[in-house]
Amino acid sequence: MRNLLNRGYDIEWFIIVLGDVRGAQRYCDLAAATGGAFLPVSRFDLASKQAGDFLEAFERSQEGGEGARYPLLPTSTNTNTYL
Repeated sequence: MRNLLNRGYDIEWFIIVLGDVRGAQRYCDLAAATGGAFLPVSRFDLASKQAGDFLEAFERSQEGGEGARYPLLPTSTNTNTYL
């Protein structure tokens, strides 16, 4: 990762962990340190504040610049489910 940063890449970790996770704080710290976000998911609820905050952070990271190559895309006609 250091080599990529030295070459000018802007790396942000957006981490989603499904199920129970040990050391969740480490994932949270890594994501926060890079400008990303962390979302532990035992049961996904798009209406939850935690999910909303995660998706909002991800969307903000995609605005402009090279990160815009990977926008959030709704699957089929359900605009509440994202890839």
